[in-house]
Amino acid sequence: MSQSRIAAFFTSLSFFVIAALVAGVVVGALAQGSQAAWLTGALGVVESLGQVWLNALRMTVIPLVFSLLVTGIVSIADAAATGRIAVRSLVVFAVLLVGATIYAILAGLGLLAVWPIDPEAGRGLLAGVSAESLATVGEAARTDGLRAFLASLAPANVIKAASDDGVLAVVVFAVAFGFAATRIKAELRRPLAGFFEAVAETMVVIVHWVLLAAPFGVFALALGVGLRAGLGVAGTLAHYVAIVCLS
Repeated sequence: MSQSRIAAFFTSLSFFVIAALVAGVVVGALAQGSQAAWLTGALGVVESLGQVWLNALRMTVIPLVFSLLVTGIVSIADAAATGRIAVRSLVVFAVLLVGATIYAILAGLGLLAVWPIDPEAGRGLLAGVSAESLATVGEAARTDGLRAFLASLAPANVIKAASDDGVLAVVVFAVAFGFAATRIKAELRRPLAGFFEAVAETMVVIVHWVLLAAPFGVFALALGVGLRAGLGVAGTLAHYVAIVCLS
């Protein structure tokens, strides 16, 4: 598939995802106003399917991040031994990353200054979030931030950290693993890097499959928000979409 076709695909997919988000909130709000128990129950089942779609997307994050980091570090280390181009590339990448981060922060703060979020709408959006998600956020808020951050850098069990969506711990371990791989023999390093490159490519294929169902998944998840919070969250969701687009 050519780059132009890929760009056209994701552009059309983004349009359908936004349309599905709006439609899900509207349909959920209408079902909330109908006071029909059977309809609410049926839409609740659809919302559960949306959670299945979200879990299918989330399951690729850990192996994809780990594989990309390992292969990236190994390839950069190999390229660095051949000349200064790799070093310059790293400097440019670091500058672009820092610049993009600063831009995202300034763009978000600027949008909040020009278009502030209504506190009532924010509370309405929180009302549309499942109780399980709120409990998880509340538990994280009660944790000592600095101590939890330092402890997460080197977990005793990286497999458990990955199962708990501890992306930071996986990133730290992947960086250490990648740099350690650069210190072993080349005949061992090459097949190792090839294995993780194959894993990354496989995860990208799975992500592509999951994204094909993105309009339905977003619609199903938005149903739950509309069912519990109504149309009052439309402005807050539009604000979120604007921040994502700016960033």
